[in-house]
Amino acid sequence: MRLAVNLETNNYERTLSMTDNTAMVMMAAWGFTERFPALASAYPDLSAGRVISQEKGIYRVICELGEQSAAVSGKFRFEAASVSDYPAAGDFVMLSPGENGSQAVIHHVLPRKSVFIRKAAGTAKNEQVVAANIDTVFICMSLNNDFNVRRIRNKNFVSDVNSRLSRRNVKRAQKES
Repeated sequence: MRLAVNLETNNYERTLSMTDNTAMVMMAAWGFTERFPALASAYPDLSAGRVISQEKGIYRVICELGEQSAAVSGKFRFEAASVSDYPAAGDFVMLSPGENGSQAVIHHVLPRKSVFIRKAAGTAKNEQVVAANIDTVFICMSLNNDFNVRRIRNKNFVSDVNSRLSRRNVKRAQKES
């Protein structure tokens, strides 16, 4: 994929090479860099893809053949120990691509670089993976009468997912500035 910028109109144009009437996607543009190719090399018969959305067991995956619908394999479902073992948005997966419009099959989830987890809805103490392999988090909050700065602080969000700051370190940094 080539990205061209027209400086006069500030328009972005994407040029996709076409093979077998399917858009070829460069996985590096979707974050498939650094450690992920090395992890994927353990599965030579499968293709790498990234989960871009998930809804009731059906996943939208972007892979070298473009965007496809996918589902987990029966073996994957049997071996999953918890709900957090299933793919989430942002996960890199190893899959068998679907041919001629058929559904792709997800066989493995590559180890996550980072993960955003919350308590699942209901009374059970299950965890729900919201997103995986996150680089940056943006916190948005309405500026109406319900705005509360303490609520943001209590969430203890950190924009750099790779670093973990304790509340004590945050307070120390605020005193120094």
